[in-house]
Amino acid sequence: MYSEHWLPCWRLACLQRLVENASSPQFNSYLVRIMASHPGPIDMPTRQLAGLLLKQNAEKHFAAWPADVQAFIKNEVQAAMGHADRHIRSTVGTVISSIISAVRIPAWPELLGIIAKNLDPAAQETCMDGALRTAAMLCEDWPEDINSERLGYPLNTLLPKFILFFKHPNPLFRRLALQCCINFIIEMPAAMVTNMAAYLAGLSAMTTDTDPQVRKLVCNSIVAMTEERLDLLMPHIVHILAFMKHSMSDKDERVQVRATRLVSNATGRTNTPPRGATACGVRVLGQFLG
Repeated sequence: MYSEHWLPCWRLACLQRLVENASSPQFNSYLVRIMASHPGPIDMPTRQLAGLLLKQNAEKHFAAWPADVQAFIKNEVQAAMGHADRHIRSTVGTVISSIISAVRIPAWPELLGIIAKNLDPAAQETCMDGALRTAAMLCEDWPEDINSERLGYPLNTLLPKFILFFKHPNPLFRRLALQCCINFIIEMPAAMVTNMAAYLAGLSAMTTDTDPQVRKLVCNSIVAMTEERLDLLMPHIVHILAFMKHSMSDKDERVQVRATRLVSNATGRTNTPPRGATACGVRVLGQFLG
């Protein structure tokens, strides 16, 4: 790593100013405008850099900024969730995730409602993209907040929307929707149980997906289900295991690895049997696998 002594004086001065202003509410208000909505001829790398600086600063200092500055930044990033440029949409998602790290979702209760609105079938595709990118980060890091009683169980609204994206023609949307859902398998909240039939039907349909990343995530989801709630898989088990056996020779090595893990779990060929699999369940799976 280069020492500060190796940096030209002007670069060192710039770095020092960035450090000095990291906690400044006014400076970070400028950053969010540059990233998201400034009408001037600002190139995308500069907008992205502003967003990355804001992300770093928000994670450390957002909770200490005045309420009006917090509200301004929230409004700017909410509006930018459907930005025309995918790189900005991705950066916006990381900024939102950093803000949530600082204050948690209950301090931004309208956020999940905006995400849900952006996932409506009538929404623009850029809004769907930004909402799914953001939701995938939040579901991974803060699943307990998304299923919070205090917020009225937002997952009850969001989960059916995620499942609808299993059928979307854009493979990125299918991947992101799967990533959102898999975070709730272990805890198995009421929303997951209620929507289990639709969820498993969606997984079953995606076993023949043309996108290898989707097939890998389907394997991950099924592995998680066998480890937690094998009983819920049993009505679909013939089709699922046929998919897994086929996936063990998939062209994509990552799919092969996940499929092999499932078959090992299902047949009891691991040192630690899956928690959700009873002895009877393992024998049943063994019969299907032959």
